[in-house]
Amino acid sequence: MTPVWADLLRNPEKISALYGDVRGIDRLTLRSVNLDRRGPTVTLRLSTNRLPDHPPVDWVEFGCDTVEFHLQFLDVADLSMTGHGLPEDTSLQVIEQENSRVKVEAHGDSTRLAFSCHRSVTIGRLSAWNSRAADGEPTHRYLSPLDRRLHAAPPETWKKNYYGRI
Repeated sequence: MTPVWADLLRNPEKISALYGDVRGIDRLTLRSVNLDRRGPTVTLRLSTNRLPDHPPVDWVEFGCDTVEFHLQFLDVADLSMTGHGLPEDTSLQVIEQENSRVKVEAHGDSTRLAFSCHRSVTIGRLSAWNSRAADGEPTHRYLSPLDRRLHAAPPETWKKNYYGRI
């Protein structure tokens, strides 16, 4: 069976507490790609409009309809990226390789991203927001108390303390 990204999570409890079946999160929007030569790592900021089975109370009260999270891939090699124009709806595919490695491919209408990496993937920076917010820039409701205190929305992708440590 071909694994999905959820099968590779080294910390699945972060998202499985929200969703009964994490494997069913297949409609994703790629919002940003952060490359870091240390590792080297790729961090994808993704969102889904599939609502959690068990959302936090404040997500319900705020009317959140979009869940966002980061996936961080380690020991990245053979990276290629074409296209532009994020955010973009994308499919994220994982292909098994030898030596505990996988190939990750993200395909959208105009953006293509592919790389190989270690089989272990970290998820973090889980938040939710209301896409219909009147003020234009929605306020994120983070799961992590520290993220809640520090961020109202994701900062620019060059902020290494945000994208590099999830």
